[in-house]
Amino acid sequence: LLISEYDSTDMVRKENFHKRNRLIAGSVDAVVVVEAKARSGTLMTANRAIQENVDVLVVPGSPLIENYVGSLEMIYKGSGVARNAEDILFSLEKRNVLKYAPDSPNLSDI
Repeated sequence: LLISEYDSTDMVRKENFHKRNRLIAGSVDAVVVVEAKARSGTLMTANRAIQENVDVLVVPGSPLIENYVGSLEMIYKGSGVARNAEDILFSLEKRNVLKYAPDSPNLSDI
């Protein structure tokens, strides 16, 4: 899927990333943050998702590593934790975005 407010001939510009992030956050059912520095586009996307009432789940990382400082701050402020794929699927199921058929295999069996 390709969504853009710009023509395909437009140059990629750093100052337009926040507009792209707005589109991403508004068109998904959940955002999973794998790692985010204290100031990052990832946090911009996650915060916009929160404003749009989209679930934000964060993969926890070491507080000693700069790339996880923003991630851990999001957990501290109340974002969900994604320890594994089941946590993400549970979040989607809780919001009635994803429903399993009774005969669906368990994720641990895959």
